[in-house]
Amino acid sequence: WPDALERTARAVAEMHRAEAHMFTETTDITDQIGQVRGMLTRMVPECQELVDSLSSRLMTSDALKPSASSNLVHGDLHHGQLLIGEGKVGVIDFDRVHGGDALEDVGNFCAQLWLGPRDGRGWEFEPACEQFIDGYERARQARIDRARVSTWMALSLFRSALTPLGRFETSWRQRVRTILAEAQRVLP
Repeated sequence: WPDALERTARAVAEMHRAEAHMFTETTDITDQIGQVRGMLTRMVPECQELVDSLSSRLMTSDALKPSASSNLVHGDLHHGQLLIGEGKVGVIDFDRVHGGDALEDVGNFCAQLWLGPRDGRGWEFEPACEQFIDGYERARQARIDRARVSTWMALSLFRSALTPLGRFETSWRQRVRTILAEAQRVLP
């Protein structure tokens, strides 16, 4: 995994160097947060206080406000969107591509690492996320704002809290609570 994460970080950094002027900005994040909030409070009313707190903090976060610079953003970056071969990494499935903050992809990738395999055959989340971010910084030859990454990760987790509902997981209520608790934990 270490080599694959390093190569993935390089490929993502290279993708983020692409011109983004031809792509539109993503839909309004506050609308997205409001929609997720509404669905979660209807489906898991016992989590309303946590959902309200998270949605309020995310909606007012400066880290999620549009910036003057715009990068090409994949919009759904996770390990399933990567083709990893000998010395190369390909990124696929650009149906959510848009112009925006490159750290959205970095935060989403880390969130998807956290959501990933929990069966003992996968990776340890925190070292894998740190390794990906470190590799991304090396490829960009610049430090990135890790608090922004954490905020994007929290937003990705918040959105992903709906996933157990759609998969009809047997313990979906507990899984939703666990995902929301992690979003709360990582949100600066």
